Amino acid sequence: MLVLYKVAIKVFSRVENQDPSYISEIILPLKDCYEVIDQEEEFKYFLYSLVKKNDSTVCLELLADIISKESGNDAVISFISEKLKSKPSIPVVDYFLGYVISKTDGKLRQNLLLIKTLTTKLLGEIISYQCGICGFEAKNIHWQCPGCKKWNTVKPAQNT
Repeated sequence: MLVLYKVAIKVFSRVENQDPSYISEIILPLKDCYEVIDQEEEFKYFLYSLVKKNDSTVCLELLADIISKESGNDAVISFISEKLKSKPSIPVVDYFLGYVISKTDGKLRQNLLLIKTLTTKLLGEIISYQCGICGFEAKNIHWQCPGCKKWNTVKPAQNT
């Protein structure tokens, strides 16, 4: 049975070279496969390589969770801060605020919650998928674009 999970890892890992825009679609099932075969350390290194090359917020969040468990809050804050300095984005700011809020209380927490409300609202306006041909925007993936009727042109937007 473990062989199937190893095969799944190989297949999921190919997405990075075939079309990295789909990383956000496969990363959670890939994580599950690594956990089943008890190779979370390998998954962590894979995430590090993805975060360096891609802008997937999902990968960043998964890696931040691992860093938090291994090294604590200060290490996570430092990690996310560096990512924000190198490539700022609303999804990363939103995640960062959520993380800091979960570790804060009092007046600072209330003020940060106000800002988080704004970033969350902005994220609600960001599209999830977009056609590379006609620009059709969607919240769900479509294998055939409803706009131009082309196949395999609707992909995860760069901000996910």
